[in-house]
Amino acid sequence: MKLHILSVFILSVFSFNAIGQSLKLDLADTVVNSEDLNPISPDASHAIIRNISTGFRNVKVKRQVISQQAGHVTYFCWGPSCYGPNTNESPDIIALDSQTVDSSFKGYVAPNGVAGITKVRYCFQTTENPLDEVCYTVTHNFGATSVMPATPVSRVTAVQAKYDPTSQTIHVEVNGGKIDVMNMLGQQVVLTFRYDGAGMSADASTLKTGYYFLFGRNESGPWSARVVVSKQ
Repeated sequence: MKLHILSVFILSVFSFNAIGQSLKLDLADTVVNSEDLNPISPDASHAIIRNISTGFRNVKVKRQVISQQAGHVTYFCWGPSCYGPNTNESPDIIALDSQTVDSSFKGYVAPNGVAGITKVRYCFQTTENPLDEVCYTVTHNFGATSVMPATPVSRVTAVQAKYDPTSQTIHVEVNGGKIDVMNMLGQQVVLTFRYDGAGMSADASTLKTGYYFLFGRNESGPWSARVVVSKQ
């Protein structure tokens, strides 16, 4: 497998985004190339955010999928949490003191065996002023250099998933089909789901505490869910 990441320093050219700019991208990976279409853990686009103002700023992330190859799944991590393909704005807010940086952001695309290009734009925005933001666009290129153009974003339906700490099982409100599971690091987790009369359930006793993302497809199209596993 050949894996190349082009890291590009983002300079003060972003200062035109808003008057009184508070945030700066010290570093952002704007291109991620990989020939591995089934990675154990997809490579991420990283970003380092700096508060260049003279006071505290509370920062959140907003995501826009510009174009997406059919079959690709996008998700991102910010602060303590990761968010699936249906979340375009992080509930988590990170407080940055003056001249401090945060490097927790990671933007992922899981290719799921499909070659192609997916482009995603991420904006880091202060909660004090929605116009006070800095953005960058990352291109995830999987497979050969010459690939099919990205297709329009496909709609992914959010479904409910719950973890039962008593039985240590995960239940998903779907009636069948293959279910893929990923942890917060983008690593695939093997679970066997079976129909229980009201949905699909799996033994989750081997899982560690944390967030998990579930992906599948039914007659209505692709779906995703997020579940929190909490162990005593």
